[in-house]
Order: sequence, then structure tokens, then C-alpha cells
Amino acid sequence: MREPYLLPKEWLLFLLAVFSSTVMRAQSDTLLIASQHLGHNIRVVTYDADLRVADKPIVYLTDGTKMIENGTLRHLVSLTEADRIAPAYYVFVSTIDPATQVDRRNDYFFCNPKYLAFFEEALLPTGAASLSRTFEAKARTLLGVSFGGLNAAYFS
Repeated sequence: MREPYLLPKEWLLFLLAVFSSTVMRAQSDTLLIASQHLGHNIRVVTYDADLRVADKPIVYLTDGTKMIENGTLRHLVSLTEADRIAPAYYVFVSTIDPATQVDRRNDYFFCNPKYLAFFEEALLPTGAASLSRTFEAKARTLLGVSFGGLNAAYFS
């Protein structure tokens, strides 16, 4: 019978270092934020692109679930790891109602003052609190594509 192959101690230390640096580079969390203005919960995924950097901006993305499904988060991670973009906190704001699975983007994005109030009064404070940070206006960005871009322009 053959003896099991054991990795040398140096390899084990190397693998442990690679694993721990990967784990320490990023962190994500999913939140449900109750909106009294909209009358239901909004699902939000927060992603800290690099835990080693404390002072970084926050970027809110409309169509959060769809953006993640279409690979936006994966691309942001890749670009950050390659030092092609600076680290940031990313907040993917879903338009899909977590209770009914109905996509509410048409209600949210067309100059909806209730959706704006949700951002101002619930999302901004909750997102900052979940990241244990406060963000000045100049360190916040809202990014949207197509109809989500119209929403971002309205919020501006």
C-alpha cells in the first residue's frame, strides 16, 4: 500500500497565506431594508472590494440583482484586484421585491419621490451603518445603466 502524499510545510503555509489574503481582500453581505415610503423591503448586497483599505468611496448601483447576475460584480472584483480601478464599497440595490419576486424598476426609476426618500432616509444611513462608516456626499456615487441611468440623473 502506498503512503499518502503530504505537502511540505512550506506549501501548506503558502496555501494558507493565499487563502487568508483572498478572504481578507473582500467581503459581501446581503441586507433587507424596510421602506416605510415604499411599503415593502428592498434587498441590498454590499461588497467591500478591499478590506485593507479603509478610506474609500461608496458606489450605489441600480438594478442590483440584475447587475450581479450579468457579471458586474465579477468585473469590478477583477478590475480592483488588477489595480485597474480603486477599491470602493459597492451597494447593489435590487429592484426585485424579495417577497413577491416582482420587478418594480418601472415604479422606482421613473422620477419616483418615494424611491428617492427610501434612498435618503433608509438606504444611505443603513448602508453606511452596515459598513461602520459615514460618507460625505463627494464620496458617494449612484450608477445606473439605461433606465437606471435616468433614475441616477433624477436623484442628482
